[in-house]
Amino acid sequence: MKLLALLLVLLLFQNGLPAMAQTNQPIKKSIQPAKKTVQKSSRITPKRQPVTPVVVQPPVLPLIPLGEAELELAKLVFVGRLPCENRSWVTVESSPHGPGYFQLRTDNLTYHMAPVATTTGAIRLEDRRAQVTWLQLANKSMLVSDKLGRRLVDACMNPDQIQFAQEMVERPRPSVLDPEPEPAPTSEGAVAQR
Repeated sequence: MKLLALLLVLLLFQNGLPAMAQTNQPIKKSIQPAKKTVQKSSRITPKRQPVTPVVVQPPVLPLIPLGEAELELAKLVFVGRLPCENRSWVTVESSPHGPGYFQLRTDNLTYHMAPVATTTGAIRLEDRRAQVTWLQLANKSMLVSDKLGRRLVDACMNPDQIQFAQEMVERPRPSVLDPEPEPAPTSEGAVAQR
């Protein structure tokens, strides 16, 4: 093995290094880069416009007729264009696909929503295919992704919700954690019994 390495070193010295040692001039590159030729085009190319992504929504499934409770909830949904936080907008419109259904548009997405009954008093619209929920509370509305577990759009308010939110700031409701106020004394000076 050592003999083989020694033979290789000797071959290198015989062929390559003595030739370099005989000439004291630096080695010049024999390959010259190709000259670039640019042909002038007679056409003027227009500037490219930025492309906005278009999200293709799946076709609307056949809609199931809503029950009486859902149709009553649908009457309470605020329809129109709502300003939201971070300068975003949400538009809620009645759907042409059936009574009680809604189309919710934000950015370049459209959701097909149906009302769902709740026990909390919140108005809830769901798009089960896209896995999103629109919650309309007394003081704001929000779009929540069930899949991601976070709010997509928050603090969307119609004029009634803005007024209610201002009233909440001016006259906050008592918390369930606050101590109860002392009962007022009666006309005889005794404390009223509960």
